[in-house]
Amino acid sequence: MPILFQKDVTFMPRPRVFFQGDYELLSSQFAGLVVAAKSGLFQSRGIDLVLRGKVRPGSEADVVAGIQEAVGDRGNLALGCAEQNIVVPAQAHGAPVQVVSAMYHKSPLGLGLLPTSRITSLKELAQRQMRVGMLADSLSLAQRLLHQAVGSS
Repeated sequence: MPILFQKDVTFMPRPRVFFQGDYELLSSQFAGLVVAAKSGLFQSRGIDLVLRGKVRPGSEADVVAGIQEAVGDRGNLALGCAEQNIVVPAQAHGAPVQVVSAMYHKSPLGLGLLPTSRITSLKELAQRQMRVGMLADSLSLAQRLLHQAVGSS
């Protein structure tokens, strides 16, 4: 029996997903991706995963946008991982990247109290003096955003 094809049909190759980490080496936070790739999980689902290595720190958003521009018209996808202090300024300067997930899913801000504080509500907390602690990445971003919002005064 002959096999028939519709005239002028183009066959797309298997989609490729390019993943750019945010460090020069894939760190342990990407272990799940590496194990799944090495065990053939992506291949078995029809996806060619390309794990990309070294990137200049701070250039992740531009690298991901560049990959997508180069290969996106063929059904491929570029994904990456970057800290908020890299992504937010890149977006502000027009980088065509979209945040699709965050580690904390709602906010990277957390609230911690000592049990001895005996604070049981936000109202009680508002009446107390507080200290705010941030990681260096978050502090850098907050400083830039505040400076942009209120200036240097």
